[in-house]
Amino acid sequence: MIAIINRGPVSDDSDDTRRRYIIQVNTKPIATFEHDRSDGLAVCLRKAALAVEKWERKTLLDIALNSE
Repeated sequence: MIAIINRGPVSDDSDDTRRRYIIQVNTKPIATFEHDRSDGLAVCLRKAALAVEKWERKTLLDIALNSE
């Protein structure tokens, strides 16, 4: 299962629409990002994709560095 989970507001300001999200594969968290809800779902999904791409690059780099 892949999940994008809203972890709540970025700040305590009640007018702030920015939210913190975590991306999980099964139960393993792999990436986080922030999103302003007023930007809409498509923007949220693009930010999620970018966060996963960043995690993939870091994971591949870690594997390459550890295999030397």
